[in-house]
Amino acid sequence: MSPEPSTAARDRARGRTERTRAALVDTAERMIAERGTAVSLREISSAAGQRNHSAAQYHFGSREGLVTAVIRHRSAPIDTRRRELLEQVAPGSGPARVTALVAVLVQPWVDVLADSDGDSCYLRFLAQVLDDPDLRVALGGQHEGPDAVREVNEELARLLAHLPAREQARRIAWASAVALRLLAHEERRGTTDAAALRTAGDDLVRMLTALLAG
Repeated sequence: MSPEPSTAARDRARGRTERTRAALVDTAERMIAERGTAVSLREISSAAGQRNHSAAQYHFGSREGLVTAVIRHRSAPIDTRRRELLEQVAPGSGPARVTALVAVLVQPWVDVLADSDGDSCYLRFLAQVLDDPDLRVALGGQHEGPDAVREVNEELARLLAHLPAREQARRIAWASAVALRLLAHEERRGTTDAAALRTAGDDLVRMLTALLAG
């Protein structure tokens, strides 16, 4: 009968597993951002330095499982920032409140770029995922997962209650889609200058306010 592994051995094994999973998540994020969602799990495993080219399949089960792991890893600090901004929005109505809520959506993504030193790829990754109809259906609303986004969208719908429900939903969906893709473009360009990003963020908020409230 084999002896039980020691606590130290179990800790080492757990550490190896965590490092492997982290490497796969980071590699998947960058490869999907740069090459699109057609990149295979075997390619990701190989690029992550895994001798077992089925490592991504083993650790995450599927492409959807790996994509979900990337989103969960990256979205947590973004949602924390959104929650902080949302709690600072004063009660009210009209275009001023729409502007404040749009800023809650936009600013955390701008912060990703400002804090990245030009090496971020999450916004491009997320745009690629949302452009893949199969992944979008499989993941449902997980890219929005954080409650802060849902709360902002619900409040925007209340402020747009004078519009038909279908038009409300279309404008709100467009606002998030436009914000993500324009900022993903800035990410691709490697924009990190704080003043330039601040200007881009302000322009984007004004544009999306006009889209929503116009």
